[in-house]
Amino acid sequence: MTPIEKNIIVVDEQGNEYEATYPKRAKGLVKNGRARFIDTNKICLVCPPNNMEDNNMSNTTKTTTKPKEKLTINYVLNQIEQIVKDNEYIHNALEQLASMPKSDPGDIAGQEKAKAIGDIVRCRETTNQQALRLYEKMYDDLKPREESTKNKALEMLSGIVREVGFYESEQGAEILSNMLDTVRHID
Repeated sequence: MTPIEKNIIVVDEQGNEYEATYPKRAKGLVKNGRARFIDTNKICLVCPPNNMEDNNMSNTTKTTTKPKEKLTINYVLNQIEQIVKDNEYIHNALEQLASMPKSDPGDIAGQEKAKAIGDIVRCRETTNQQALRLYEKMYDDLKPREESTKNKALEMLSGIVREVGFYESEQGAEILSNMLDTVRHID
């Protein structure tokens, strides 16, 4: 059995050459989008390696990132406002359509260009609608929640039960049971 050779040459986009690699490893890099074949036995890395496998973990430096800003209702509302105000792409599409020369019904190129412009606008609107739905959910999560009437009634009842001691007598237990039934029917 013959050993597998490292016979695939590895280069980066600047032309720097690295150690050769195995064919299976090269195919994996290409499949994962980290490289592309430029010849039958040569691949080009999309992004050159910034740390070689020979480096020890102790040699690497830890980078710290700035803490993320807290999400607020004002931020969400500003993002929604920006989406609503950003309609320049619609005006550009309309200008392009208006500047197209009048063509005969057989002009397929002009029709396809108009369809392409319409598709761009439609896709952008779909993206905006999805972003608006996301911001709407974020807004709902951020806005203060009002306590439900049912929860308020249950809390009030539990306070009365503690103070008055309804549960100590048969009549009090019946009154408490009736009050709880009433609260159960609150929407």
